[in-house]
Amino acid sequence: MFHSPHNLLPRGVLCPTVVTVQDIMEIDRPDLHLQGAERSVKNFYYPQAVWRALRRATQLIVTTAATADRVRAAAPDAASRLHIIWLAPDGAFRPPPDLDAARTHAAALTGSDAPFLLVVGQNSAAKRHADAVAAFAVGAPRLLLDNMDEVQLRAAVAQVAGRAELEASGGVTLQTLRGIAETGIEWVSMGALTHSAPALDLSLTLEAVP
Repeated sequence: MFHSPHNLLPRGVLCPTVVTVQDIMEIDRPDLHLQGAERSVKNFYYPQAVWRALRRATQLIVTTAATADRVRAAAPDAASRLHIIWLAPDGAFRPPPDLDAARTHAAALTGSDAPFLLVVGQNSAAKRHADAVAAFAVGAPRLLLDNMDEVQLRAAVAQVAGRAELEASGGVTLQTLRGIAETGIEWVSMGALTHSAPALDLSLTLEAVP
């Protein structure tokens, strides 16, 4: 058996196949799937490989009911081969028994009773950070922008347009601090102050006093 976990089915696989489909954006919303040079390179292969999976895979696994609905709409013949296996979080991730107590505890940890949204992600052409920042800025008082360069930070500042405070983090050094601060963000987190601090070779010599 051959298992592909990335939505795609290669050509010429002769054994039974199982394809895990996280989403079908490659065929459903190709304008959102890839960006930049990566899009021009993969735009031909990816849609074909996804369609091949939907039409020819022995079994299809999806991780949400919404994805199952999209697969059925795109490829009705895939319905009999479709199985939903939920992304399984640990049992600790469940609604709290006392929501008010949980909110009080969260406020004590963060120092505020307002929501705090953390944007974490890889900076690559396939990631649509601009869309995420715009969506979060609608209701979040502060956004943390992780590992973004100055061009991306300026774009985020322009997009948010004062609707939320912005904090830059990741890869900040004393050499890059000024340029990052001048992008217009309100806060900067810099781990280099501690984890990259130079060591001090210090010794103490004691001499007897007559």
